[in-house]
Amino acid sequence: MKKQLFIWLSALIVQVTTLHAQVSDMIFSYQMGTYNEISGGTVLGDASTDDQRFVDPTIPLGGTTNTGIGLPIGFTFHFNGYDFDRFAINANGWISLGTSSLTPSVDINSTSSYTPISSTATNTPSYLRSRIAALGRNLGGQTGSELSYLTIGTAPNRVLVVQWKNYRKYGAAGDSYNFQIRLYETTNVVEIVYGTMTNNTTSGTTQVGLGGSTATDFNIRTTTTDWAATTTGTTNAATCTISSTVFPASGSIFRWTPSSCSSPTLLTVSNVSSTSAQLNWTSTNSEFQLEYGTQGFTLGTGTRISNINTTTYQLTGLTPTTNYQVYVRAICGVGDTSTWASLSFTTPCNEITAFPWLEDFSGSTFPPNCWMRGQGQLAVNTTFTSTTTSSWVADGFANNSTTGAARINIYSTNKFEWLIV
Repeated sequence: MKKQLFIWLSALIVQVTTLHAQVSDMIFSYQMGTYNEISGGTVLGDASTDDQRFVDPTIPLGGTTNTGIGLPIGFTFHFNGYDFDRFAINANGWISLGTSSLTPSVDINSTSSYTPISSTATNTPSYLRSRIAALGRNLGGQTGSELSYLTIGTAPNRVLVVQWKNYRKYGAAGDSYNFQIRLYETTNVVEIVYGTMTNNTTSGTTQVGLGGSTATDFNIRTTTTDWAATTTGTTNAATCTISSTVFPASGSIFRWTPSSCSSPTLLTVSNVSSTSAQLNWTSTNSEFQLEYGTQGFTLGTGTRISNINTTTYQLTGLTPTTNYQVYVRAICGVGDTSTWASLSFTTPCNEITAFPWLEDFSGSTFPPNCWMRGQGQLAVNTTFTSTTTSSWVADGFANNSTTGAARINIYSTNKFEWLIV
């Protein structure tokens, strides 16, 4: 039987996307101001409130249901790359955001109500996970406590204020926590403002910060000694200590401001070989950061390259026949970064020197990488498509054992079978 070698060149697969803004890109600042308590508004829960979720204004005492029509923000608030006009409250010091365009509009599901930023629960759709924690821990009401919300001001400068008054650690005597979450129309700024914070002799920890669509997108604060000098948490489980000596002073403001740094555009890849690729993008900024890894990797776990001062970069040391994901963002200042632009591509097979060359088909998969099999007669200029229905299978050479060669039975007429590299 005559044997022929067919060489099949596969097309490069490229996909480019620009990510939605991430909460990790928001810029944190701390300042001292004045705590302005609201009065009136919509009151939720009562002195016995414990672990309730508030997802429906017609059920002011709340319950254990995680989804509902949501409470009205009073305006459109842009956060985490999406527009929200509804929110839900968890009595344990935090809120999540939602939209009236969905049914249900809010989904405040969390693996723990006490550690909302590190939740790995599934929210549907994922952007309904967007949340803000002012004092995320096991809290409860007591005599004289009140949970309420009110939209104040006039368009386009309205502010949603969600207020916890005289709350405490669950079942604790001697605590009195007063704090607010504030969402600002137009600027889309998030503030957490603390009033008088009295803690008994029992210390604890709390989560303070922002959570995005996934558990890996977070902007969280941490301290064990000083709420006026918190630092950025490096994991979504980071906490702030609260005790009789470590607590936020009245008037403390934690502020997160959306970045004005513009994301790179027109991110492209070219000159892709089995081990390298050329990246290019467009931007008016002058400093960039790049991160890459195999497709599906989590940002922060890949190979990160900083201090790039051009709009082009050559990736080297890549692996053949591998799907890669690349992220590029602009650096506009200390703590001020753009959203990531993202691109994925696949490196081709290594070049093959036809003679001499050996493939012993001894790998764990058949056909091996860069090989394709197919069935049917090919017309001129037909695009070859690999399939699993071909009669080509792994076998031992001369039918000895089961690996080391490839075989096909050709006993029937009009049999068209292909094994191509």
